[in-house]
This record gives sequence, C-alpha cells and structure tokens, in this order.
Amino acid sequence: MPPVDRKDPQRAKSSSSRYSLMEFMREFPDDDACLEHLWRSRFSDDGEHAHCPKCDKRRSFKRYATAQRRQSWTCTACGHHIQPTAGTIFHKSSTSLVLWFYACYLMTSTKCGVSAKHLERSWA
Repeated sequence: MPPVDRKDPQRAKSSSSRYSLMEFMREFPDDDACLEHLWRSRFSDDGEHAHCPKCDKRRSFKRYATAQRRQSWTCTACGHHIQPTAGTIFHKSSTSLVLWFYACYLMTSTKCGVSAKHLERSWA
C-alpha cells in the first residue's frame, strides 16, 4: 500500500462517490462561499459581469450588503439590485446557506436519500 499524504487525501478507486465531504468542506467553508457560488452559477460566470434586467444589457456588478443583512449585487450603471437567493429554496430562509448546501450534498451523495431526522442530528 503506498504512503498516504494526509494533507491531500485521495479517494479510493473503489469509491462510488465523485465528491468527498472534505472537498465539499474545502469548497464551501462559509456562507460567503455559498453565496458566491450561487451568484456565479445563476448570473455571472466571471463573478463581475451579468445581464441587468433594468438596463437590458450585460453590465458590471458590485457586491453590496443591505441593511437587512441580505447580500445582493448592484448594477454599477443603473443601481438595480440582484439577490442570488431570490426564487430559490434559500429565499427568505433563516437557515444558513452552509447548512442548506450540506443538506443538498447529503441528499445527492447518498444512494437512499437522507431523512429529516438525520439532517437534524447532523447539525444539532
């Protein structure tokens, strides 16, 4: 058996999973990383430019924190706000995005799904 590099664990070839828990935790360590992922996957590939529905053009956007502690991106040309969580299951949820993403990870990484009680026990 070859030596193991503990700082860079590798999944065994026999593993049916394509994405390990360690990789998940590395990619989504906090709510900011989850929000950035939503922004990039839904609106902006490069993280800065997106289609502004008010201008009806591709514009530059800047991250902006609202008074309600909701993160949004603002069009630098017209000031239109876009919230990445709007229209998703995360919209108006008091649960952190990391917990939502972890629940999604568990649902997609197990063969039989996950019960609500298992999710409750995981983060209680």
